[in-house]
Amino acid sequence: MLTRVKSSSYVLSKKIKHYNKADRKEYIKKLIENNLGIMDYTDSDIEYLNQKHISSEVREIFLANLTSHRAQLGVLLIVD
Repeated sequence: MLTRVKSSSYVLSKKIKHYNKADRKEYIKKLIENNLGIMDYTDSDIEYLNQKHISSEVREIFLANLTSHRAQLGVLLIVD
């Protein structure tokens, strides 16, 4: 799984933050698929990442958790 990761959660978080076009949800899905190699994300994951009021840091932690969970690294950071 980790061999498919092409960008850090930090970089992806910043890209999401600065993307404000109408197709933002599709953009987020493609970022996750193409940069993290994750195909089994949920609609809730996308909805959460699409929120504009959350900080880049919180979005970064959420993305890191998506990757860690699938890689079974045993690291889980709770984001509130």
